Amino acid sequence: MLLMTASGQFLGYEKGEDGIPNVVEAEAATIRLIFRLCVEGKTSSALARYLTGVGIPSSAGKKTQQVSTVRSILNQE
Repeated sequence: MLLMTASGQFLGYEKGEDGIPNVVEAEAATIRLIFRLCVEGKTSSALARYLTGVGIPSSAGKKTQQVSTVRSILNQE
Protein backbone atom coordinates (compact mmCIF):
# COMPACT_ATOMS: atom_id res chain seq x y z
CA MET A 1 0.00 0.00 0.00
CA LEU A 2 1.70 3.19 -1.19
CA LEU A 3 0.31 6.42 0.15
CA MET A 4 1.36 10.01 -0.25
CA THR A 5 0.77 12.10 2.84
CA ALA A 6 -0.19 15.77 3.09
CA SER A 7 3.50 16.64 3.48
CA GLY A 8 4.32 14.96 0.16
CA GLN A 9 6.07 12.04 1.85
CA PHE A 10 5.42 8.50 0.68
CA LEU A 11 4.40 5.98 3.27
CA GLY A 12 4.54 2.19 3.03
CA TYR A 13 7.20 1.66 0.35
CA GLU A 14 10.73 2.64 -0.52
CA LYS A 15 12.49 2.45 -3.85
CA GLY A 16 14.56 -0.71 -4.09
CA GLU A 17 18.02 -0.95 -5.63
CA ASP A 18 16.46 -2.40 -8.78
CA GLY A 19 13.91 0.45 -8.93
CA ILE A 20 11.05 -1.77 -7.83
CA PRO A 21 9.24 -0.59 -4.69
CA ASN A 22 9.90 -2.57 -1.51
CA VAL A 23 7.44 -2.69 1.36
CA VAL A 24 8.53 -0.89 4.53
CA GLU A 25 6.72 -3.17 6.96
CA ALA A 26 6.70 -0.76 9.93
CA GLU A 27 5.05 1.91 7.77
CA ALA A 28 2.64 -0.57 6.23
CA ALA A 29 1.65 -1.68 9.73
CA THR A 30 0.94 1.95 10.63
CA ILE A 31 -1.24 2.35 7.54
CA ARG A 32 -3.19 -0.80 8.44
CA LEU A 33 -3.60 0.45 12.02
CA ILE A 34 -4.93 3.82 10.84
CA PHE A 35 -7.52 2.20 8.58
CA ARG A 36 -8.54 -0.36 11.22
CA LEU A 37 -9.08 2.33 13.86
CA CYS A 38 -10.99 4.46 11.37
CA VAL A 39 -13.32 1.55 10.60
CA GLU A 40 -13.80 1.17 14.35
CA GLY A 41 -15.05 4.76 14.45
CA LYS A 42 -12.06 6.93 15.37
CA THR A 43 -11.96 10.39 13.80
CA SER A 44 -8.88 11.82 12.08
CA SER A 45 -8.13 14.02 15.08
CA ALA A 46 -8.53 11.08 17.48
CA LEU A 47 -6.24 9.00 15.27
CA ALA A 48 -3.58 11.72 15.21
CA ARG A 49 -3.70 12.00 19.01
CA TYR A 50 -3.54 8.21 19.40
CA LEU A 51 -0.58 7.80 17.04
CA THR A 52 1.27 10.63 18.77
CA GLY A 53 0.45 9.17 22.18
CA VAL A 54 1.83 5.73 21.36
CA GLY A 55 4.97 7.22 19.83
CA ILE A 56 4.44 6.45 16.15
CA PRO A 57 6.35 9.14 14.20
CA SER A 58 4.84 10.96 11.25
CA SER A 59 5.90 10.15 7.69
CA ALA A 60 8.27 13.12 7.96
CA GLY A 61 9.81 11.64 11.12
CA LYS A 62 8.23 14.13 13.52
CA LYS A 63 7.03 13.09 16.99
CA THR A 64 3.61 14.72 16.53
CA GLN A 65 1.06 13.41 14.04
CA GLN A 66 -0.94 16.03 12.16
CA VAL A 67 -4.66 15.63 11.50
CA SER A 68 -4.09 16.67 7.87
CA THR A 69 -1.64 13.81 7.39
CA VAL A 70 -4.08 11.26 8.81
CA ARG A 71 -6.87 12.66 6.61
CA SER A 72 -4.59 12.49 3.59
CA ILE A 73 -3.91 8.82 4.26
CA LEU A 74 -7.60 8.02 4.77
CA ASN A 75 -8.70 9.87 1.63
CA GLN A 76 -6.61 7.70 -0.69
CA GLU A 77 -7.92 4.54 -2.23
